[in-house]
Amino acid sequence: MKKRKFPYAAYAAAAGLTAFMQIAAAFPALAKEQRLGPDSEEAVTTTEGTEKEYDEATLAKLQDNVLEYDELADRIHLYNTDIQKTWQDLTDNKLDAAVIQQELESQKRRMEKEKDLAEDENDTEQYAYYAAQEEALRAAKNRYIDMVEDYDKPKASKSIRVQERQLLSAAQTTMITYNTLKLQRDVQAKQTELYETEYAIAQAQVAAGTAAQTEADAAYTNLLSAQSSLLSMDASLKTLKSSLCLTVGWPADADPEIQMVSGPETDRITAMNLGTDTEKAIGNNRTLISQRSESFSKNTTEINNHLAVVEQGEQQLKIKMEELYHAVEEKQTAADAARAGYESAVIKKNSADVNYQSGWISKAEYQEEELSFLTKKAAAETAEMELLQAVNDYEWAVQGFTSVE
Repeated sequence: MKKRKFPYAAYAAAAGLTAFMQIAAAFPALAKEQRLGPDSEEAVTTTEGTEKEYDEATLAKLQDNVLEYDELADRIHLYNTDIQKTWQDLTDNKLDAAVIQQELESQKRRMEKEKDLAEDENDTEQYAYYAAQEEALRAAKNRYIDMVEDYDKPKASKSIRVQERQLLSAAQTTMITYNTLKLQRDVQAKQTELYETEYAIAQAQVAAGTAAQTEADAAYTNLLSAQSSLLSMDASLKTLKSSLCLTVGWPADADPEIQMVSGPETDRITAMNLGTDTEKAIGNNRTLISQRSESFSKNTTEINNHLAVVEQGEQQLKIKMEELYHAVEEKQTAADAARAGYESAVIKKNSADVNYQSGWISKAEYQEEELSFLTKKAAAETAEMELLQAVNDYEWAVQGFTSVE
């Protein structure tokens, strides 16, 4: 009996592993052209890395051109260019797998019909052939069903989540550094104002013959140095802002308002337990996980060497955790002292306001009081941010993100 002609896709589906490899190679291009639309009953949908994950109020807050510290994670997740591409690739791969799965099901059904027709015609050779193709297509389809399901499991996006956390850690440090420098810049600006006043006074005194030119020259040198420092700080702030903008998904030349960062919540510090946290850190640390999973020959020497490496890494991390824990304690003590100094400065500043308005002190004297106040204020806020950074470093270490060297 003459064999019927059968579709190319069926021919491509040879039995066994060869069949699966041929089928897998045949459909990706088709899948990219035939991805399921959102209205399809069998559409595969995902909201990971999209604005659909958030309500309107949250999105409006994220898009208001004001960057707050607690928005860093969400902005990185939604708008960081590299993260967005990675999420999109994951979604596309999942959709491609779903399309291929449906195409394989369609081809399988076609083989079933061909098989049934061959059975009706008592064509045992054709029946055996189409039965083999049907089985090969069913196996391939099941592989893609598993693949689609795997894309919904946490392990599929684990590497993206890790990348997001790494970017978040860097962004937190950048934002803290930016605000710390901005405080220093405010102090420097006030120092520059004071030098401008002192230079003007020195010039007037030289003109009146009550001061030497060298005094005016010295005042001018101080002013130039302060202005130079101010320009350097402005340049550094611009660089930090550009870096932060890129990380959270704005263009490098964007100009959002960067909100001031406050200190950590008290319960974050009280919840710290060095013993328990160190055990968690050992279990989570990516370097130690890699060391523990390294392959080695199953002889006594290799086993002992492997155990020694793992033990050394764990001991190094224990030391690192102790250092991070004590750093939090030190920063907390420094923050308490700086806060007390600022509270004292507030009282002195209020008194200076009254004295200046009453004409009891000069402009230069008042600017000196302002400078002292700003310095204490900056010191207090900087100490709070340094405490926050120390707590962040400790908590990131617990989550596994720290070096053990």
